Amino acid sequence: MQWATFDNIVNDKRYKSAIENYYYNINIGIKSHDDPDAQDTDIVESGTAEAIKHSNVITVCGRQLLYCQYGGNFPKMRFCKANMSDVNCEILACYNALKFSGYINDSGFEEFFKIAAELEVNAPYVISTGHFGADHKKLGEFLKSRNVPFTVYTDPDEATEALKISKCAIIAYKFDIVKIHTFMCFYENGKVVSVNRGSGCLYLWKNDSISECLKSGKLCEAYILT
Repeated sequence: MQWATFDNIVNDKRYKSAIENYYYNINIGIKSHDDPDAQDTDIVESGTAEAIKHSNVITVCGRQLLYCQYGGNFPKMRFCKANMSDVNCEILACYNALKFSGYINDSGFEEFFKIAAELEVNAPYVISTGHFGADHKKLGEFLKSRNVPFTVYTDPDEATEALKISKCAIIAYKFDIVKIHTFMCFYENGKVVSVNRGSGCLYLWKNDSISECLKSGKLCEAYILT
């Protein structure tokens, strides 16, 4: 099936649910500042009152990216019929990769919501309700729809070497029998630097290699953006 872009989706009555979620989510908006009473912490837990007090915006190399999917306004948003905070790692990874590498340029985070709508329509993983997030295997189709050049690696050592001379990567890895987490990373000063590597993390992960970053997880795909 040909990838339905946001322009396709917004003009097609078949995608009513995705468009309703788009307007619902964008009306909530991205939380860009911590609440005054937010704790000075480097990690938040899913479903807690503390989590929603924290910003989802982090400045990386002069670009405003998104992280901490458990916190901020993400628990209030929807992806298909699921809570956005439970399943939006692929959306964050795609948004961060395109923005970090210069393929999108938006100051109000609208592209995040457009990407969410596209993945909702084109790539719910396993079941259409969205409770398993977006399909990591279809992220290449998304990148092609945006004319973003990339190469896919499944060997973590080869992916690390490729990342060293590339703009950034979208990494999807398996950490349980069916559970997948996806995040964006780049290479800087001898380190693999990851954004939203931990779903509740309020910091960047810095590791010597992708293998080290994944710990005991198994790499599914590394989409290396060039």
